[in-house]
Amino acid sequence: MGELAVVEFKQRCDADALLCALEELEQESVIELEDSALFVRRQDGETDVEHSQDFFAQLPTSGALYFGFLGGVVGWILSGASYGGALLGLQFGLVAGFILGTVAGWLSGTGVPDFLIKQVGTEIKPGNAALFLSVRGSLTSEKVLKMFRKFGGHLRHSSLAPDEEALLREALP
Repeated sequence: MGELAVVEFKQRCDADALLCALEELEQESVIELEDSALFVRRQDGETDVEHSQDFFAQLPTSGALYFGFLGGVVGWILSGASYGGALLGLQFGLVAGFILGTVAGWLSGTGVPDFLIKQVGTEIKPGNAALFLSVRGSLTSEKVLKMFRKFGGHLRHSSLAPDEEALLREALP
């Protein structure tokens, strides 16, 4: 798991703008966004949460493809090179891979933890938004800090070392 940071904004548009800027930095290979979530508390008190990564859509599909191919090859070999055995192995491999990929996505410790979103979300004022970031690499590189200075916000939570957290708090007005 990478570094976590939660930044609160008075407007959703500022949180969206910072996320877009960080995604541009990701394209430049400055940082790697593992996951991000945008939490919005509307004026009426209702909440919306938008995750940028959907681990349950990625892992089951890749698991199904990998184990489907593997099952097809093993079925073909074990059946004496018959197409029926290859098809049966392919079907079994696809199902097993999908199930294993779903379980792996559920058990993986990557991304922004849901309990953190719920915990910090209770503290967000109506009309405000919070951007949850899970980043591999440094949140305190000069280019990243420059983006935080540009869009502002208030640091609510981080898993950074104390000296790095101080740099990030200093960058946020």
